[in-house]
Amino acid sequence: MTAQQILDALNAARVRATYGAVAQVLGIRPLSVAKHLGVRRPEASWIVSARTGLPSGYANIERHLNLLDSSKIIRTGDELARLLNTAALRSEAVSTTSNTVRLIGIDLAWNCEKNGA
Repeated sequence: MTAQQILDALNAARVRATYGAVAQVLGIRPLSVAKHLGVRRPEASWIVSARTGLPSGYANIERHLNLLDSSKIIRTGDELARLLNTAALRSEAVSTTSNTVRLIGIDLAWNCEKNGA
């Protein structure tokens, strides 16, 4: 499991998770999580302080626009692991569907003087 996979799942679910929950899943210390997230950006702001419910050190402009839409915050590694398993199952289901693309179009100019009609 990588920090990016966790961010992808949190972004898709539009739910926050604490630094502690993320640390449990990654097997690192909570204080090390920020280093794994990289540059402060809206996509990484779903990982928050358990005390404030906000990402530590982020300016308002660096936070995701939907960050506070839900009061739900994942607080344990087990809860986060369940979300990640659900996201993985969804991704697997999508990848097993047909990749066939069909394009259908109608030539509205077919019956005109340029086509000999």
